[in-house]
Amino acid sequence: MISLKNITKLSAKGVKKDESLLNDISMDVGQGEFVIVRRNSDGGQSILPSILALMERFDFGQYYYKGVDIGRLSLRQALTWRTEHIGFVFSDFGLIDSLTIMENIALPLYYKKRPVKERQHEVERLLELTNITYLKDRFPSQLSKGQVQRVAIARSLSNRPELLVLDEPFYGLDKDNADMIMDLLKEMHALGLTVLMTTSFSEMDTPEITTRYRLDEGRLLHLTQNCH
Repeated sequence: MISLKNITKLSAKGVKKDESLLNDISMDVGQGEFVIVRRNSDGGQSILPSILALMERFDFGQYYYKGVDIGRLSLRQALTWRTEHIGFVFSDFGLIDSLTIMENIALPLYYKKRPVKERQHEVERLLELTNITYLKDRFPSQLSKGQVQRVAIARSLSNRPELLVLDEPFYGLDKDNADMIMDLLKEMHALGLTVLMTTSFSEMDTPEITTRYRLDEGRLLHLTQNCH
């Protein structure tokens, strides 16, 4: 499904590979996998999920998604591809404080100019899927961090993606809320979604995870792969 080959991302001031945020990253992700990339909390570590979700360009290497050479896509083509195939959850949630939960989830559908009734039906489906229907008329400031993260995940699923990329999904959560988010991700994975997340939350693990990596100082180490 996804193949990264020697991906390098230079720092803002870097002109050489030894001044890079990512250095010769290679990884393969198959359809239906549940992949976790453990990382430290240093700045710049969000570059990998951003590249995977087509939110960020890379400087060297190749990225293939279902045989498509992502590096050759224009910005507009990359946006279209992301919209059609990928859901992305930001580490800071990315919700709009002035909108209700229902409106936040519906926002991507609004930008895609979906009819009002279709938007309403899809949002209701997502609210039910993520068990947050009771929060639909509230605002982000009225929610706990765990609830906000569930909303962010619901919104990321509005385009019915085949790949869900999450950057630090447990950031700022206590163990109980982190466990609830992991349970939700396992439910989404069981429905056929390919899940890939980066996290510095060391306590989080589950048998459902198929592949484990470690990202350290811009280099990726393949740790384990489960056979299911």
